[in-house]
Amino acid sequence: MGEFVICRAEDPKNRWKIPSGDFSALRRHRILGQVGPNATLDVAMHPPRLVLSKFLSPVSILLEIAIVLQLGLGEYVEASIIGLSRL
Repeated sequence: MGEFVICRAEDPKNRWKIPSGDFSALRRHRILGQVGPNATLDVAMHPPRLVLSKFLSPVSILLEIAIVLQLGLGEYVEASIIGLSRL
């Protein structure tokens, strides 16, 4: 059986030789040549937004409401315990 030779247009020196019966490898290399390797972007979150996101989660909001209610009822010890549990 013959071989297929695949090369990207921008890099003709980089060639892959694939046996003609291995169509899955041929398809894999064609897709790799078209779109490149799998990769994800490393997106860093802005520090103030990161801190704000910690306070806007559902559990944090419930704990903050509990702290406000405890302070409103005059139960300062319980409010401080809830506040310390958030750390």
